[in-house]
Amino acid sequence: MQVIVVAILGMILGLLLPVTIPITYARYTAVALLAAWTRSSASGSLTT
Repeated sequence: MQVIVVAILGMILGLLLPVTIPITYARYTAVALLAAWTRSSASGSLTT
């Protein structure tokens, strides 16, 4: 339940705030998100 609330809050803030990620850091962000997803997926705490 808390994860859903935080995700919705993050999406709303992301749409409202004019924050952009420079292209240089976008790749690192994608790799970090993928690593976090695979790590949590391997432990079974994240469902697909």
